[in-house]
Amino acid sequence: MNQLKPLYIIGAGGFGRETAWLVERINAVSGIWDLRGFIDDDASLWGTERDGYMALGGLSVLKQSSETAGRAVGGNSLTGFVLAAAAGKWCSMP
Repeated sequence: MNQLKPLYIIGAGGFGRETAWLVERINAVSGIWDLRGFIDDDASLWGTERDGYMALGGLSVLKQSSETAGRAVGGNSLTGFVLAAAAGKWCSMP
């Protein structure tokens, strides 16, 4: 059995939850990902459950990890901020 790759989803909104749903479907066919939870800078979400996964904290959570994070935020300006803050510095982005 293959070891699942840890994965965090950046963005706990609708697109993030859809991404989690997609990860679940991928895992049903070929287990690849260990979805650890959502990363979101909205502090009101931290510690809450979103469709079965916890909102773990903001981007600073990724500073403690070299694991994979997938971006699931909309809007070009926000996307640019997330990529600049996370890609290649704290984690890998598939």
